Amino acid sequence: MIVVEATPDLVRYVVVHMREESAAEAFASRPDDDYRGVAEDLVRALPHFAALKVLAGDDGEPVCLVGVIPEAASRAIMVFLATARFPEQLRASHRWWRHEFVPKVMCRFRRVTFVGSLPNTISGRWLGWLGFECEGIARAHGKNGEDFAFWAWINPVVLDDARPGLGLSPQHREVEIHV
Repeated sequence: MIVVEATPDLVRYVVVHMREESAAEAFASRPDDDYRGVAEDLVRALPHFAALKVLAGDDGEPVCLVGVIPEAASRAIMVFLATARFPEQLRASHRWWRHEFVPKVMCRFRRVTFVGSLPNTISGRWLGWLGFECEGIARAHGKNGEDFAFWAWINPVVLDDARPGLGLSPQHREVEIHV
């Protein structure tokens, strides 16, 4: 797996090639299904991301983008969009998440939120695997009445809880949290 900083062209590629589940999440609260519009919104937001990475297969083809946009003091919103090839990189992306993204990006925040799939879906189980917890169901949140879930990753330092699987090893407990 290859990890690079997101560029406008890579963002556009991932958005245009989103898998169905990512598209449903991306378009849930938009008035249309305009892939290029979502891509351009993300491109315009690039300067505001604390981090936006593109993960690619060994062949260089992008499989997902993941990043966080600071929302308020010590809080951020996660952006995650994947292509149909993302499952090929599931294990490698999880290792990268735990060893790179959590300690270097996520731990800069007290709380990171995401509106996404329900807990009983593949994406919902994956979010749980990454350390997110479902805080509630947003009934009829989607423009077509679909239910979505509110997810949150709470920094284990804040919780004084370095549980295995949350991606925070004891050596990362001394992380400064920006408030």
